[in-house]
Amino acid sequence: MGASVLTGAAQAQKDGSAGQPAISGELNTQVQQLYRAGRYAEAAETARRVLALRERQLPPDHGDVGQALVNLAAVEALQRVG
Repeated sequence: MGASVLTGAAQAQKDGSAGQPAISGELNTQVQQLYRAGRYAEAAETARRVLALRERQLPPDHGDVGQALVNLAAVEALQRVG
């Protein structure tokens, strides 16, 4: 795990995405707040942004990518029901 984190950090410095993990974390918090407030369309849009950021930053089997997918699926499911 340590090597992949370091490799990701080095790549982030190379491509200028060093601040993106913090940004995706902040956006993920925003998704949760919008979700709780019943603002599903906004939550879904933000969840798509989080997923896109994490897919660019992390390997496809990383847990944060999976969590972003789960969050997006939950919001989109509620959008269809609600």
